[in-house]
Order: sequence, then structure tokens, then C-alpha cells
Amino acid sequence: MVRIIGKLKNFKRKNKELKGNLQDLFIHDAKLLEMALESLSEALIAFCAEDQEKKDHFSKKVIDLEDDQDQCRDDIISRIFGSESMVFSRPDRMRMVTAMDRIVGQAKKVIFDIDVYTPKPLIRELGAHIEAIGKKTSLIGKMTNKLIDQFFHNFDDAIGTCIQINEARHGVRERKLEFFKALYEIKPDYRDFRFYAELMNNLAEVTNRMEHFADYIYGLVAKYSTF
Repeated sequence: MVRIIGKLKNFKRKNKELKGNLQDLFIHDAKLLEMALESLSEALIAFCAEDQEKKDHFSKKVIDLEDDQDQCRDDIISRIFGSESMVFSRPDRMRMVTAMDRIVGQAKKVIFDIDVYTPKPLIRELGAHIEAIGKKTSLIGKMTNKLIDQFFHNFDDAIGTCIQINEARHGVRERKLEFFKALYEIKPDYRDFRFYAELMNNLAEVTNRMEHFADYIYGLVAKYSTF
């Protein structure tokens, strides 16, 4: 019993040390997501330009931002189980923060792909598709950041952004199809073929997770709207 009371005191003390309210932490988490995906796009542009120094710089930024987001996630989870109240239920808050964490975690996986291996020479036609989807990923990241702020302040605006994210994701699907058509036509050796295919699938999964996140937020808007 004494041990349990001690843990509760430590938990409450930790909550008091965290700055800002819970809503601010969610908004900060979404900003870290946007910054990580912007850095991912820059890393892919540098990768396609075969600029090793720039690629390494932005790759490190993605990894550092993922670490920062992990800390923010832990702070949010600590606050979720505290006494601070929000309109949204604890399970919904947990799903939101977990979903954002999975998006940036997937971006880190893409960084690992381009850090581990680089085809020599890089196939320019395929690189153009990778760069284009990287830019689209950054754009959807900005939309996702905006969506979180709108979700806390204006449901109507949030619905519009959810629709925009879904539309942008359709553009990624089309570009991914073009990429794989080119890949099969070019027929690089097995190692390069596997690298390009895995890189594209991992990159497209980042936008896929943002689309699922937008769908989830849309569902929460429907759940908590008053008519």
C-alpha cells in the first residue's frame, strides 16, 4: 500500500512539471510530425540528387525529431492518466497520440532505407517519382498538423482538411503506380529492384497512415459533434 501511494505521488509530481495544457501538447506533437515529414522530403530530394552530405543532415533531423516526438508522446500519455480533463475520452486521446507516433515512426523507416543502401548509379526516372512523393508527403504532413489545431477549435474546418488529405493521398497512389510501371520496364538487377520497391512501399505507407489518421479524426468529429 505504501509503495502504491509513493507511485501516485511521483506520478502527480511529474504531471505538474510538464508545461502547457494537454491540448497544447497535442498541437506540439502535430508540429513535430510536420517538421519530421518536411525533413524526410528534403532527405529524399538530396538522396535523388546524390548529395550525401545534405541527405545525412536531413536524415539526422528526422531521427532527432522522432526522438522528440517520442518524448512528447510520453508526456501526453502521462497527462492522459492524470486529473486534467478534456472533452474527448481517454481511449480517443490514446489513439490520436499513438497514430501520430506511428506516422513519424514510418518516416524513420524510410530514412533507414536510404541510409543503408544507395544504388549506383541512381536511376533518375525512378528518383523523380520518389522526390515527387516525398514532396507530397511533406504537404500532407502540413495538412495533418493543421488538422489537429482545427480539431480542437473548429470541426467544420477539420472536416474540410480531412477531405483534402484523402484527395492528396489519391495523388500519391497514382504516382506510386507510375513508379512501379517504370520499375518493371527498367528491370534493374535484383538488389536494386528490391531496394526501390521497398523504399517506395515504405514511403507510400507514411501517407497511408496519415490518410487513416484523417479518417479517424473525421469519425471523432462525427462522434463529438452536437446537432
